[in-house]
Amino acid sequence: MRWAGANLQATAEIESAKHHVPDTAANILPVLQTLTFDPSPTNLQEQLEPGISKVIHTGFLPATTDAKALADKVFVNPGLNF
Repeated sequence: MRWAGANLQATAEIESAKHHVPDTAANILPVLQTLTFDPSPTNLQEQLEPGISKVIHTGFLPATTDAKALADKVFVNPGLNF
């Protein structure tokens, strides 16, 4: 993830060439430029619950899903501090 954030053009080219994203590198790059590439266990833990809530609102998870409980269940701190 750190490499991807430091190498956006190459990341866009890889995503396009390997068909991870079904688009051209030229179209993928502007989207990548809107993202924050700061991976860490703390950031992940803080973003899980809001992310799960968004998925619930899309209908991919049942509306009865408890976002906090699911976030607590799936998050495991690997002991990395960065």
